[in-house]
Amino acid sequence: MAKREEKKIENYVGDVAADSIIGTCPIYGKMCVEFQRREKTNAWRVLDLFGGIGSGIVALKKLGLPITKVVHCEHDPVATYVCQHNHKLKDDGIEHVHINEFEEIWDCGVTDGDESDAGTENIDTAEDDCKDGDEKNEQADKHNKLRKFLKKHGPFNLLMAAAPCTDWSAINAYRKGSEGNSGKYLMEVGHLIAALNKMQEKVFNITEKIIFLSENVTFGGTEKEKRYHELLAETYEIRPLPIDAAFLSPCKRHRFYWFNLQI
Repeated sequence: MAKREEKKIENYVGDVAADSIIGTCPIYGKMCVEFQRREKTNAWRVLDLFGGIGSGIVALKKLGLPITKVVHCEHDPVATYVCQHNHKLKDDGIEHVHINEFEEIWDCGVTDGDESDAGTENIDTAEDDCKDGDEKNEQADKHNKLRKFLKKHGPFNLLMAAAPCTDWSAINAYRKGSEGNSGKYLMEVGHLIAALNKMQEKVFNITEKIIFLSENVTFGGTEKEKRYHELLAETYEIRPLPIDAAFLSPCKRHRFYWFNLQI
């Protein structure tokens, strides 16, 4: 099924390898069908998390997606300046919104009970008038922040994320994984995706799940990192695909990709 669906892609070249794990996967085949159907929508809204200079948006433009709005989340002022120069100042017909911190969308420090349901189970009980800062209402505050963000900028069709890799990189002897100050964002992106799916259904009556692509360095050499893999698999509801940029470009860059779309 996956092979058949891949051949429907407009820019498809060549055949899928006979021993391709992903090319013969029925789940991947269903994802292909879903993306091909949804890419024809009239207006795309994109949430670009930790997007740096906006290279991901360049790729989306080259794909010809009908993007109407991009919300960029990037704390580095230099990267934001370059991104604005490349996109916002080019009069590309897209509304570009820039925010500085991930926490303006989603509070990392507030959990919702069992970690496998983090970010989803209290959405239905959140009220718009709960008081910010009230410890009793921290979880409601968390979801009200997301609700207000969605009402202002959503709904979103696509989420891209390149969370900081410092706490995941093998060259960092003091890496802390998801327990690190920067490492937590990889896990939190997964929690945010789950919350967005539920919130968009509640606010906009959208039942289709948001398309996502989350990237980070490869890891898994220690027992602790293997446990992180299991937690991330539960959070994203899928395991990452390792891809080296050397297959597509002169750059050797081996990375993990969590995604629910065809590539």
